[in-house]
Amino acid sequence: MKFNIIYFGLSMALTAILAAITCRRQIARKQQPSSGAAYGGAFSAAAIAVIFSIFYSAGASAYSLDFWTNPALPGVGGYLLQWALTGLICVVPAAFVVVKFQRKIRQ
Repeated sequence: MKFNIIYFGLSMALTAILAAITCRRQIARKQQPSSGAAYGGAFSAAAIAVIFSIFYSAGASAYSLDFWTNPALPGVGGYLLQWALTGLICVVPAAFVVVKFQRKIRQ
């Protein structure tokens, strides 16, 4: 339970950071921050969170073929599903960051 709270908390915090970096980059290029910044920040942070969770749970055995082909473990499909669901959850805080930057530009 504690790992889940830490996992989602850190992935949402990382989402806000990555979305803010993307928005600042678009502003520096004299472009309006777009929803692509939210999606990019969310799914990039989700990918990083899934990679860290794989290595947290499996350690160095994540490099072996047995880890990915073992039917008792989630496998590639399970981790892709985890990435997609985490990304969908992280879109909400990323959207808030993008809206904040869009309002800042209009003022």
